[in-house]
Amino acid sequence: MDIKSKFRGAWLVPVALVLDRLAKAWAAKDAGGARVLIPGILGYRYAENTGAAFSIFSGITSIVAVLTALLIVGVSLYLFLGKEIPVSARYGLWLVVAGGLGNLYDRVFFGYVVDFFDFLFVRFAIFNVA
Repeated sequence: MDIKSKFRGAWLVPVALVLDRLAKAWAAKDAGGARVLIPGILGYRYAENTGAAFSIFSGITSIVAVLTALLIVGVSLYLFLGKEIPVSARYGLWLVVAGGLGNLYDRVFFGYVVDFFDFLFVRFAIFNVA
């Protein structure tokens, strides 16, 4: 596999990071009350998550940040060192790297990850673009 194919889809990382930062900046600026965007499906509710997914490990942000960094490195190494990876899987993994970097940025610079997408049909977690 040539070097060009190893980078296939890498353009998604900066694009997704910019979208993530813009969305989180908007959410932080508009940290007011919750609202419904699509009735019964999608709402907006600002939240600061000091843990990982679904707020597990809340309060141990530094450990979660280290684990996030390790996962980013692991996925990146797989993308560069792995054998043949289907294009769709490669794109998906680049998006995982971008999401990890976006949330790692939040953890390092703010001590929490900004979440704001509230899926109304399941009442258990709030998400962000990453």
